Amino acid sequence: MRTIPTDIASLTNEFKSVLATAPGYTRWLIERIPTAGYVVSRLGGTTLTDGYSHGELYAALEHACNLAQRYEGISSIGAWKDEELTYIDSNHHFKSRERAVEFATLHNQLAIYDVANDCCIERADY
Repeated sequence: MRTIPTDIASLTNEFKSVLATAPGYTRWLIERIPTAGYVVSRLGGTTLTDGYSHGELYAALEHACNLAQRYEGISSIGAWKDEELTYIDSNHHFKSRERAVEFATLHNQLAIYDVANDCCIERADY
């Protein structure tokens, strides 16, 4: 069962608080948080520039929740920072690396996340 947040204001405060001190954050929408497998972002996420406003973060998270409503396979909403950019994504979880790579290729993603080893696998290393 998935629980998609409906209180976007609280979700925005949650992400803002965590991202103030951490390089990324994942909000799982499913009851059983995976300890293995691969996470891949769906095409259509939002990129925010450094110094983004509260309203911009709210809009990005609202968009991510809307994608989760539209696509049953979305299991988490995540954010991660890379230099001066912050990415807000709706993510799918796959047990198989092959399916994760296939989905990543289809959605033009540069990397997949290996849950068990807590690391990203770059496209060149698929």
